[in-house]
Amino acid sequence: MVARPPWPPGSAAGADPLVVLSAIAGRTTRLRLATSVLAAPYYPALLLANRAAALDDHG
Repeated sequence: MVARPPWPPGSAAGADPLVVLSAIAGRTTRLRLATSVLAAPYYPALLLANRAAALDDHG
């Protein structure tokens, strides 16, 4: 099963900031990470909560 991306159909796709931050956080202990932009209205609530929790687990 392939997950539907959180951005609206027809818009420009890019790297999901929470996924990128999770990948970086899993490999570093010396950097503080944050995102300055997160289009929360485009995420289904459970998907956003899941990705934020995954990022929190790494931090």
